[in-house]
Parts: sequence; structure tokens; C-alpha cells
Amino acid sequence: MKRYYEINLDDVKVFEYRDRFVFDMNHSISEFLRHSKEFKLKLTMKYYYKLLQKGIDKILDDYNDEEGYYIFRSKKYDIKIVINWREDYDKKYLGLHGFSPTTLSPDEKYYTKNDTEILIENKQRINEEYNYCDLLKDSKYHVGNIYSYFRNGKIYKNFEVIELDF
Repeated sequence: MKRYYEINLDDVKVFEYRDRFVFDMNHSISEFLRHSKEFKLKLTMKYYYKLLQKGIDKILDDYNDEEGYYIFRSKKYDIKIVINWREDYDKKYLGLHGFSPTTLSPDEKYYTKNDTEILIENKQRINEEYNYCDLLKDSKYHVGNIYSYFRNGKIYKNFEVIELDF
């Protein structure tokens, strides 16, 4: 059963599907609508919800409901919804649910598992051509809401991109 919620500042729960909720934690919906207008995609909230629905299906069916960071990417429009699939910190809702901080536009870069470069907050680029910072070596480094870590000389991101055929 799908349930849609009115969006207001007090209730960030915006979607329910297969007994899971998706929460807009920052500006995921407003960014989706802005990108749709900016890139003349003419997408509606119905498309946003369909993207969430197909992404949740993949997490539950193909990824065994695994906790982690995901990007639901529309192959047709290259719109990307960022999802942190986890337990509710307040323990108000049982099980794993989607917490979305933002939606990325077609021209925004994102880092995924096994990428070997990252742009960190102080604008210093780190990649295979340079020596890695001691800050990053064999440790976790937090960039906004994106976690990266080093292992065997590579930078790994926790994002798993789920490509959706629509």
C-alpha cells in the first residue's frame, strides 16, 4: 500500500510503501522540484514517489533490506535521490527506513563505492596521483553527510547507486 503525506515543517515523513517510510530530512523534495524546473524536465511529485517506490523495491528485494547509503538514479532523466537507509534514531518507527537529505541534479557529481577520488571540505583534491593525507589514511573521514574511508590505497564511499529504468 502506498501512502502520500502532506508536506509540512513538523512532519518530514513524505512517503510510505511496503511498510517503510521515507523522510525528507533537509530539502530533497524542494531540490527535486527545482531541478525539474531548471532542466525543463516537467517532472511532478508523482515521478518522485515512483522513483522512491522502485528504489525501495530494489533495497528490499535485491539488497536484502541492507542498511547503507543509496542513490536512486533515474536513467531517463539522471535525477538522483540520496537515501540513508537506516533505523530511526528516535526509535519511533521499527525497522529500516529511508532518510533523504537531498536530490541531485543531472549535472551534479556524486561519489560511489570504489571511486578513487574525493573532494574534501577544504577543497583539497585527493586521488591516486597524490600522497594521501594522514587525516584519511586508514581512517574514516566525514564530508557533510558522506562518509568515506581508505582501504588498501583506495577511497571507498558508502553510496550504492541503484539504476532505475525510467
